[in-house]
Amino acid sequence: MTQAVVEVGARLRYDGRIWTLAVLEGARATLVTDEGTSAVVLLPYLFAHPSFEVEGGPAPGRMPP
Repeated sequence: MTQAVVEVGARLRYDGRIWTLAVLEGARATLVTDEGTSAVVLLPYLFAHPSFEVEGGPAPGRMPP
Protein backbone atom coordinates (compact mmCIF):
# COMPACT_ATOMS: atom_id res chain seq x y z
CA MET A 1 0.00 0.00 0.00
CA THR A 2 1.28 3.45 -0.90
CA GLN A 3 0.82 6.21 1.64
CA ALA A 4 0.64 9.87 0.73
CA VAL A 5 2.93 12.30 2.51
CA VAL A 6 1.54 15.51 3.90
CA GLU A 7 4.33 18.09 3.94
CA VAL A 8 4.82 21.70 2.96
CA GLY A 9 4.17 21.99 -0.76
CA ALA A 10 1.70 19.08 -0.87
CA ARG A 11 -1.43 19.56 -2.97
CA LEU A 12 -4.61 18.77 -1.02
CA ARG A 13 -8.30 18.52 -1.80
CA TYR A 14 -10.37 19.99 1.03
CA ASP A 15 -13.79 21.59 1.26
CA GLY A 16 -14.38 21.58 -2.50
CA ARG A 17 -11.05 23.20 -3.46
CA ILE A 18 -7.49 22.29 -4.29
CA TRP A 19 -5.00 23.78 -1.82
CA THR A 20 -1.25 23.90 -1.39
CA LEU A 21 0.03 23.28 2.12
CA ALA A 22 2.05 26.44 2.75
CA VAL A 23 2.88 26.25 6.48
CA LEU A 24 2.86 23.52 9.15
CA GLU A 25 3.03 24.98 12.64
CA GLY A 26 2.26 22.73 15.58
CA ALA A 27 -1.21 21.31 14.98
CA ARG A 28 -2.11 23.99 12.42
CA ALA A 29 -1.84 24.02 8.65
CA THR A 30 -1.99 27.11 6.48
CA LEU A 31 -3.52 26.27 3.12
CA VAL A 32 -3.41 28.49 0.02
CA THR A 33 -5.31 28.17 -3.27
CA ASP A 34 -3.85 29.07 -6.66
CA GLU A 35 -6.11 32.16 -6.55
CA GLY A 36 -4.50 33.35 -3.30
CA THR A 37 -7.23 32.43 -0.84
CA SER A 38 -5.78 31.18 2.44
CA ALA A 39 -7.14 29.23 5.39
CA VAL A 40 -5.69 28.04 8.69
CA VAL A 41 -7.03 24.62 9.70
CA LEU A 42 -6.28 22.39 12.67
CA LEU A 43 -4.67 19.17 11.41
CA PRO A 44 -7.04 16.76 13.23
CA TYR A 45 -10.01 18.59 11.70
CA LEU A 46 -8.39 18.62 8.24
CA PHE A 47 -7.53 14.89 8.30
CA ALA A 48 -11.00 13.94 9.58
CA HIS A 49 -12.89 16.05 7.04
CA PRO A 50 -14.80 13.82 4.58
CA SER A 51 -13.54 15.75 1.55
CA PHE A 52 -9.83 15.58 2.52
CA GLU A 53 -7.51 13.90 0.00
CA VAL A 54 -3.89 14.25 -0.94
CA GLU A 55 -3.70 14.90 -4.67
CA GLY A 56 -1.87 12.11 -6.46
CA GLY A 57 -2.40 9.50 -3.75
CA PRO A 58 -4.68 8.21 -1.03
CA ALA A 59 -5.05 10.21 2.14
CA PRO A 60 -3.30 8.79 5.21
CA GLY A 61 -5.46 6.28 7.04
CA ARG A 62 -7.84 5.71 4.14
CA MET A 63 -7.99 2.57 2.06
CA PRO A 64 -8.50 2.85 -1.69
CA PRO A 65 -11.77 1.31 -2.95
